[in-house]
Amino acid sequence: MAPLHRFPLAGLALALLLTQAVPAAACPTTVPGGMRSEPVGEEIIANGLPMRIRQVTSKEASLGILDRVEQQWKDDRYTVTRQRVGTWDVVSARSAECNTTLQLMDRDGAAVGYFGVADPKRQAEWLPKKLKVKLPGNIELGSTVASNDSGRNGLTIAFSTKRSVMDINDYFMHALQDAGWSALQSHELRKSPTEFARVVSAQRERDQISIVLWDDGRTRAIVNISEAL
Repeated sequence: MAPLHRFPLAGLALALLLTQAVPAAACPTTVPGGMRSEPVGEEIIANGLPMRIRQVTSKEASLGILDRVEQQWKDDRYTVTRQRVGTWDVVSARSAECNTTLQLMDRDGAAVGYFGVADPKRQAEWLPKKLKVKLPGNIELGSTVASNDSGRNGLTIAFSTKRSVMDINDYFMHALQDAGWSALQSHELRKSPTEFARVVSAQRERDQISIVLWDDGRTRAIVNISEAL
């Protein structure tokens, strides 16, 4: 059986984190019928919340699947929410004991996405006690996703700030150099005369880091730290 195409881990658990907690019975824990699935990493922790996540695909369009799952979960007397988060259509069942979410989009007429089950009772701190790079000051932390894939650890951090893109760019260039990272690079990706992003990258032993910065009224940043094979 051919492996499923993997999506980036950044934002992987977004829908799980944005749904609101409501009283309900224990949540569904099995992938809906008719969907092919495989695990994503061995350990996923989003905003300190341990999760079991499977990537799913189906030949059926996403809205039909979500309509069916939403009705099935309601018939099973779960408390269910339905929403759209960015490019994802999402159906969730959540309680104090668990949080189950199916988030899908269409690609070439077929559904692709993720099925996740989280355990709020095991909530921990968002960030590891020891980060491999110090974050700048005056930022608002948006989300963190930590993963372990066959022994390879990864961490994705999203934050925003009123500080300028170039200010944050310069901060990381100095902070990474001071922390002993090498092969430092910073370059611009321009989509249009007014739309652009800056990308900072570096490596240290097995560790690799990339930082994407852009401005949409506030400076946004995605920091991805991973271990090479």
